[in-house]
Amino acid sequence: MRYKDIIEENFLIDEAKSGKLVPFTLNNVQQRYYQELKDQGLEQGLQLPLRELILKARREGFSSLILGLFAADDLLNKHPTETCVISYKDDATKIFIKRYKGYVESYFAKRGITDPKIIYEVDNGNELILRHNKARFYCGTASARTAGRGGVVHKLLFSEMAHYPDVERITAREIVEGTMRQVDIEAGWVFGETTANGYGNHFEKTWSLSCKGESRF
Repeated sequence: MRYKDIIEENFLIDEAKSGKLVPFTLNNVQQRYYQELKDQGLEQGLQLPLRELILKARREGFSSLILGLFAADDLLNKHPTETCVISYKDDATKIFIKRYKGYVESYFAKRGITDPKIIYEVDNGNELILRHNKARFYCGTASARTAGRGGVVHKLLFSEMAHYPDVERITAREIVEGTMRQVDIEAGWVFGETTANGYGNHFEKTWSLSCKGESRF
C-alpha cells in the first residue's frame, strides 16, 4: 500500500499557524522518515513487524505522520484492524482523536460522504469504529492505565513516551510492556515517539538498549 500517496491525496491537517485545514503534504523530516520506513518494507503492510523508537525535537511532525499511516491503513484495509494510541496527557489525547477524525472525514468528503452515521458505526469519546470495514481506533491517556478493551492490536503508538507517569501505583514500564503484549510479536506496527525527559526513565533505558541492538525496537 502506497501510504504516502493516500495521505497526500486524501487527508487534510490543521495548519500550525492558522489552524485551518490544509492538504497534508509531508514536510522534509516526514518525507525522509517515510523513506526509511519504506526501505524497511512499510508498504508491505501489517504482516511486516515494525518496531520504531523515535527521539525527536518538537514540531517535526512524527506523530502526525504516524497517525496518518494508521488512518490510511484503517480506511483501506479489508480486515477489521485494531489501532491504539497512548498519549501522555488528556489534552493531547483529544488532539489525537480530533486529528484522526479529520483524516478519516476528509477522505470520505472527497468521495461525497459527509454524514457521520455513514462513516462511523461507533463514535464514543475515545473509541471510533469505521462502518465500512469495522476498523477500530482507540486513543487513551497513559495515566488511565488502560489501552481500551484489550485483545489483539495491529497498530500501536506510544506518544511522548518519556513523559509517562512513573510512580508506585502506575509505572511507565507497566503501561508500555503491558500494552505491547497485545501486538503479535511477528507482525503489526509499534511506534514510540518522544522528546527527551532526562536519564533513568523507562524510555531512556529502552532507547539505550535499542542503540546496543538489545531491544525489539
